Amino acid sequence: MKGTMNTLLRSLLALVCFACFCTSALGSGLVQVTLIGNIDQGQGSVVALKVNSGSHSLDFSGMVGEDTTVGDLASLFELKLKRNGFSVTRGDSVAQRGPVSLFIDNVEFISVRMGAGVIATVTSSEELPTLFRVLPPRIKSKSGGGSLRTYVTMKSEVKDQEPSLEIKGIDVDLPARGGTSDDVATELSRKGLHEGVTSTKLADGGWKAKGTESGAKAIAMSVRLYSDVDWGIEMTLAPLVGAR
Repeated sequence: MKGTMNTLLRSLLALVCFACFCTSALGSGLVQVTLIGNIDQGQGSVVALKVNSGSHSLDFSGMVGEDTTVGDLASLFELKLKRNGFSVTRGDSVAQRGPVSLFIDNVEFISVRMGAGVIATVTSSEELPTLFRVLPPRIKSKSGGGSLRTYVTMKSEVKDQEPSLEIKGIDVDLPARGGTSDDVATELSRKGLHEGVTSTKLADGGWKAKGTESGAKAIAMSVRLYSDVDWGIEMTLAPLVGAR
């Protein structure tokens, strides 16, 4: 009886250790945030960056003044990310207006709000987001329009051949007033079909690319956002087994 109990205890201990290992090994993909420009409005702007990665999280939103450069913003975001335990690498900056990139590892969710002259590009480098959403601005303005360009990488596989890749672009104009996440998702779906991209419109204004009508599969996505005010974009990535 005692031997049986010892065996059961050892088995339970092994299962607990295995579960802990699997939990710690959960991670998600690499995300690149690229910034170009500088805050060009006299009143400044509110900028925001929210990132979740397992046990780490950052939810920053703050006012920055006129003439704040993207190099300044990258330094600010890098400081905040590292203080909150993220693995982040900063790329080279070209002059004061950029471009400058931050590469953030093991991201499960990211949300970026810029505006007032700053162009932000968010790229999910290693996987396709499970959900993408455009966030309407919080700053009230009569001239709050902008533009969104979504690039989707497609992968085609043919037996006994090297897979081929193709990048599709979808352009959507952001209205000055009254636009919603759902409106933008509808436009992404409509204009995506015109470019041969199949997609799914999700709840609460979410959108997900699927592939092409010829059978290619969407595997990664990059989104470029420009806005006079703080329109935003967010991506949700599926956790993957295996720390990177």
